Amino acid sequence: MQVILLGTSDCHLCEDAIALLIEMGIMHQFVDIMDNSDDFSQYQYIIPVLKVSDKTMSWPFNRESIQHFFKEIEKN
Repeated sequence: MQVILLGTSDCHLCEDAIALLIEMGIMHQFVDIMDNSDDFSQYQYIIPVLKVSDKTMSWPFNRESIQHFFKEIEKN
């Protein structure tokens, strides 16, 4: 399962999300939405956003909500 974290380089909430993912041992790819106008248009007001396949979860999230998000994805 490829986990993508959408955000920007100067977003303190994105830094918090990265720290949480690292703390949980979740490998992820960071995608800066400033590099893609479509991503920017879609996510600019809701970053950070976790994305797995076509499923997304917007901030705020915590350990429990991330675990629930992953369980729901695995069911499908």
